Amino acid sequence: MPRSRFSATDLDTLQRQLDCWRQSQTRYRRLPEEAWAAACALARRLGVSRVARTLGLDYYKLKELSCPPLALAPVENSAVPPGFVELQWNNWSGGLPGSNSGPAECRVEFCDPSGGRLTLQAPAGSPVLLGLAQAFWRRTQP
Repeated sequence: MPRSRFSATDLDTLQRQLDCWRQSQTRYRRLPEEAWAAACALARRLGVSRVARTLGLDYYKLKELSCPPLALAPVENSAVPPGFVELQWNNWSGGLPGSNSGPAECRVEFCDPSGGRLTLQAPAGSPVLLGLAQAFWRRTQP
């Protein structure tokens, strides 16, 4: 397999290689695919913004190439019914969510890869949020 002329391991080296390539061009040419591949490999490791800025590349194109959208698996109807978590509101200081008394409220939404979703509005800093998050994520484990 022929070795690429663009480094995918060091940002400074790739920058020098791209500078040399750009200076050798007499007219506008598209960046070679192997240069984009090297930049994508670095962007996955170092971050898209840093690599795009350093190399003078289009941020959005580099982001699209290095972070392709995930293919979502279809959600199948399973025989397992969704879990239920009961909350005892009287244990929370500040009253019921939505009331005018008590501390500020927050809204938290949990999502899992299978499409399960839990939305909760609760007093900010409530210790129940951690327990709910753990119960929500635990329910998908065998």
